Amino acid sequence: MACGDERARKKLVKFCGKKITEVFDGSLSYIEMFLDDAQYAKVRSKILRIGNNAIRSITTEINDHYGVDYDSRMDTVVKVKEGNNEEKAGN
Repeated sequence: MACGDERARKKLVKFCGKKITEVFDGSLSYIEMFLDDAQYAKVRSKILRIGNNAIRSITTEINDHYGVDYDSRMDTVVKVKEGNNEEKAGN
């Protein structure tokens, strides 16, 4: 596991998971308007699987390869460190 603040890492993982979930929930809401129930059920299952796999993949990537420090002065900004480089990311 990469070094860094464990609480900050969990916060980043939770934030990323929430945003991915928002994308596939929003997509499903829109798609539901155009498909009948049987088609929607099939598409929903595939989209949920893809979205959940993406969340698991991001979680593994962050936990295994990144040290994360949370900057509490900014509500949604985190510092992500990889190797000798440091960059800021935020919304």
